[in-house]
Amino acid sequence: MSYPHISGAGHIYIAVEKEFEAFKKRSVEGVPISRETQKEMLVMQSELKLTKYEFGFHVQDVPATYAEDIATSMQLSFSDSLPFGA
Repeated sequence: MSYPHISGAGHIYIAVEKEFEAFKKRSVEGVPISRETQKEMLVMQSELKLTKYEFGFHVQDVPATYAEDIATSMQLSFSDSLPFGA
């Protein structure tokens, strides 16, 4: 059975269609991770000395308060790692 669209309504989603679209997008672009979670992951990486693991985000992507702690514990140079310098 087919129902007429309301003028200007656009696409009408069926069950799980939005989730499937999100799955396809994230399969290509990756899963979004909030800045707060990124900061927490970098701090844990530093605290646990997990030097073999690389994330798609770096020290320069987080604010200086976190970046200073991370750079210090990872023995990074601020001038090399942060776009805003020391």
